[in-house]
Amino acid sequence: MGRFNVMVLEDAIVTSVVTSRALELDLPDAAIHRAQSLFEARLLLETYPIHFCILDVQLPDGCGLDLIPDLVAKYPNAGVVIVTASALPAHRDSASAFGVLHFMEKPVDPRWLGRLAREYRDSLASDGATSDTSFAASLKRLTVTDIVQLKCLARATVGLAFSLRDSRRGCIYLEEGEVVHAEVAAHPKTEAKQGVPAFREILGWRGGKVEEINSLAEQRTMDCRWQELLLNTVQWLDESAAPPAGAAAADESDRPPAQS
Repeated sequence: MGRFNVMVLEDAIVTSVVTSRALELDLPDAAIHRAQSLFEARLLLETYPIHFCILDVQLPDGCGLDLIPDLVAKYPNAGVVIVTASALPAHRDSASAFGVLHFMEKPVDPRWLGRLAREYRDSLASDGATSDTSFAASLKRLTVTDIVQLKCLARATVGLAFSLRDSRRGCIYLEEGEVVHAEVAAHPKTEAKQGVPAFREILGWRGGKVEEINSLAEQRTMDCRWQELLLNTVQWLDESAAPPAGAAAADESDRPPAQS
């Protein structure tokens, strides 16, 4: 890795300057680039290899989260920290789907951001200094989304076989970090599925097991970027779980009148 490049995407000039100066103190050898809009940030992405990005959500020309797919697609190992004054649940879901390091509400101590950027740079340098960084692990409390995201960030080529306690089975296949195929076996609780419908179903599963398998995908049923796929699936699951509009009112109207 050459010179460590940090982008600060913040439209408030005072906040941008204070944050940049804090970064310069912790990373005197790094290049700190400031942008006040998505347009300026995308120009920086075309000019510099960005390794770390601190971005605001509300910008003059759009939402800061819209930059993340472009950033991760161009620089998959870039670290991202979101700093916002409007911490909406939808923003957190979007950030999680793209592997954001931290999602913080303003005000944030600029010195803490400086230390975070320095630690991330050191971790990248440490990873590059070792030839074998893999672990055999047994981890608890991970969701399907967490597992798929980890494998995508690692740019893995692997099959992931998921199983539930009720014997439902499904597989997700990745090639160089991109999800290329998913399938769900027929079961009394669900029909056989492939592609996006299968991927959506598997991501909604809870309380099962996963293991890596050596077989590769026999077909490709998905061709969009993994970040977009995860984001769209998380949003679809949230919308599917939400009660339809007016459901609460209907429930109230169906109740029998109180007895006096």
